[in-house]
Amino acid sequence: MKTEEGQRELVMIANDKKRAERKKAILEDPEQKMKELEEVTESRAGTTATVILITADKVICANAGDSRSIVGRNWTTYSHEDPTDKAGESEALSIDHKPEDKVEQTRIEKAGGFVE
Repeated sequence: MKTEEGQRELVMIANDKKRAERKKAILEDPEQKMKELEEVTESRAGTTATVILITADKVICANAGDSRSIVGRNWTTYSHEDPTDKAGESEALSIDHKPEDKVEQTRIEKAGGFVE
């Protein structure tokens, strides 16, 4: 199945098989499966998103979590081999929301959360 449609069909079959395996595992040992899911949830807790709105005269950026946005200016094809090439400039559009930052930790704790 080398066609695009054939590839999609193979992916669907594989996904159906994975779903069936997960259902079987949950039914066989639901407590163990819940522990595994809790571990995944705890180790991957968090949110990340970046949104940029560009209008005729403004660039508005909003971000949450561990995400970052920059804007590049005056970029051309850049070659490390050619010393006359000049890389463009970049400017941060967002501020990182890192839980270890005091301001961010305070915000999290005020919202009822915690930082370990």
